[in-house]
Amino acid sequence: MDAHQFDHSFNQAGQPMPFGASVKTSVLCVGFDELYRVALQGSLPPGEFQLDFVEGEATALMHLASSAAEVVLVSVELHARRRESLADRVRRLLPSTYLVIAGPRARSASLLSAMREGYRDWIDLESEEAPRRLRAAISAASSERDRNNRHARLQGMAGAVTTPIENKSIVRAHDESTTSSNASIDFVQAAGEFRGLISQELDPEDLLRTALEYMLTKTGATNAAVFLPGSKRTQWGLGAYVNYDCPRATAEPMLNKLSSEVCDRLAASEDLFRFSDTAEFVRALGVEGTVLEDSELVAFPAHAYGECTAVFFFFRHSSEAFRDDLAALLDALRPVFAEQMARIVRIHHRSTFTFPALANDEDGES
Repeated sequence: MDAHQFDHSFNQAGQPMPFGASVKTSVLCVGFDELYRVALQGSLPPGEFQLDFVEGEATALMHLASSAAEVVLVSVELHARRRESLADRVRRLLPSTYLVIAGPRARSASLLSAMREGYRDWIDLESEEAPRRLRAAISAASSERDRNNRHARLQGMAGAVTTPIENKSIVRAHDESTTSSNASIDFVQAAGEFRGLISQELDPEDLLRTALEYMLTKTGATNAAVFLPGSKRTQWGLGAYVNYDCPRATAEPMLNKLSSEVCDRLAASEDLFRFSDTAEFVRALGVEGTVLEDSELVAFPAHAYGECTAVFFFFRHSSEAFRDDLAALLDALRPVFAEQMARIVRIHHRSTFTFPALANDEDGES
């Protein structure tokens, strides 16, 4: 059968879309047979979403090449290998497009498999939550597209106005992979690389390890601490610590202060903070002889879906100043991390395996 025989788009009523029709939000629906198409349409409010139905990977990619779609909604009935191939190609071609699976309520194994394939959510067609989850996916995709566009503009500006600072005193193996001090960082490309690396991580500890390894290739060698939210709203625990020149035991008093007094304040903000002179910050912490003296500090929260999933701190001696364009890079990476952590939390709530505890008292530095 010729490819053109499949290349048709239909509206929510299942009728061909008129040429030039204006739609508010387009959702590309792939691999839905008649039964699942009826189930999908029945689970959503009439007229709220523009649903364009295609039959397989080839026609889905042709559709995406010619018209925008915030979300690609894939039927669970599509063969697993085809779902995985489609997810891989869409992520590479259109990284801000949200990939979502739709079908009956997922079992733990199916949900984990879908997330590993690159899908960001699973919509239960039998649940009253289906419309809300689709709205959330559309909103998140739109926000990510706007961020990518903003970072692309910033990238052009950075090349013209920034003068990156060379780090001459750091001799570490991973410094070989840091960005040249004479070139601006490609924020959008970095975000895409970062997403590709962490999208397979479905364990918090593995996610933290992979995320920090990548971030440190961009920051250069640095001490780092990542705090995760606890069971109470104002409770924060150390999820990971990286020792560059400050062992965790030495940093413990400061880490306790950051956990109890600083994380909750940063979590309520959307901003990145950079302290080139930490003297005032140290005094505010009230820790005598803190390791932050004579250091430069970068701190930021990572938000997804209105929740703070982690608070990051990077610090090292002020003689090894961070790059001037680092803030824009971290601003591109932090929503990617937050989204993946939020996915892990969703999987935890919708499956039976145990969510790992926060970093324990052992000196298990990442």
